[in-house]
Amino acid sequence: MKSAIASSELPPDIVCLILKVLEHDKGTLKNCALTCNAWHDLCLPFIFKTVNIHSDVDYTRAFRCFMINSPHLRAYVRRTVLYISEPGARDQFHFWTTSGWFDEEHTKSFIASFPNLNYANCSSFHLPAISFVLPQLPITTLQLHKYSVSVTEFLAVCAAGAQTLRSLTVSFIDCYPSSSPTTSMDAIPIIMIALTKLSASYSINLPFQPERIQMPSLQILFPDVNDLDTLSACLPDFLNTLVIHTAEEGDYVGKVLHVENLCLIPSDYWDGLPSYGVQTG
Repeated sequence: MKSAIASSELPPDIVCLILKVLEHDKGTLKNCALTCNAWHDLCLPFIFKTVNIHSDVDYTRAFRCFMINSPHLRAYVRRTVLYISEPGARDQFHFWTTSGWFDEEHTKSFIASFPNLNYANCSSFHLPAISFVLPQLPITTLQLHKYSVSVTEFLAVCAAGAQTLRSLTVSFIDCYPSSSPTTSMDAIPIIMIALTKLSASYSINLPFQPERIQMPSLQILFPDVNDLDTLSACLPDFLNTLVIHTAEEGDYVGKVLHVENLCLIPSDYWDGLPSYGVQTG
């Protein structure tokens, strides 16, 4: 009778299928990496697929040193979450910038060091740095949270990702008028040709006007913004999915949209439910 197959003898394709099931269980993945040399190399892309960079100076210092000493791991990173995690972290973040740990230039080089990054979730991070790296990386999904930025900074992000971003999520964004002189972005609308999904919630003064931004390929829209009438002028005539709150005040006077799947959320829908975000698509 044949003996059981050793783990090191399993075909790599089979091992990868097993590891994909364990993709979100980092503890088990780390144990699998210690099984044998063959499994170790196969586990690395799953272990380092997602990295979180948060507002702990010691953590950030250690992580940067680790990436510098192990440059081969950078290619495995596909998703990153960049955020300031604590209520008083803005002061701590100011310490980073003045001490040189996370000023704009360091942030640019840090994010750009992940050549295969395709997902970025950013909270209160440098928007100019994000605008800088977007054309250099294959990022197709971008989430922006908790920003108070100028219209120019926001438009710069949209312009940088106009050809590549497929999904854009913005929440808790407050755009204030730019004090800088008029630029070419103010004269020519940004055509976000690749964008197919937009979620905008809890944000005000977003520059979603047709003379500034147009989204001709959009298919999925979750708008929780003040001026849906103006936003509609930036959109194609046909949408696959539209998720909208029924408690919007006033009459809609925007352009007519033809929608295949319409989801109406009643005003009391969230009462008594956990604070989940609405997901579309």
